[in-house]
Amino acid sequence: PNAARVVAFLRTHGRRRLLAVAVRLPGVLLAGADTPTISPAVWETTHLALPTMIRGRELVTGRDLDGTVTLATLFAHLPVALVALG
Repeated sequence: PNAARVVAFLRTHGRRRLLAVAVRLPGVLLAGADTPTISPAVWETTHLALPTMIRGRELVTGRDLDGTVTLATLFAHLPVALVALG
């Protein structure tokens, strides 16, 4: 339901790929929170589908990702994520 609140860019250099994902206008979702963590309930079932047969590592947390990732998981710590795709 909140896919319009997310922007993502894929950058490539040779065989290396980096996916940058960020919350658009996070101030509205943070609603005066003391930390930059957005409630997982905001994202409900909104997800990011990684390309087929592609695995990734979220560089801020070191989590391995593959397939479909919920935005609640991706933005569990910060309203941005950097994913190295392999």
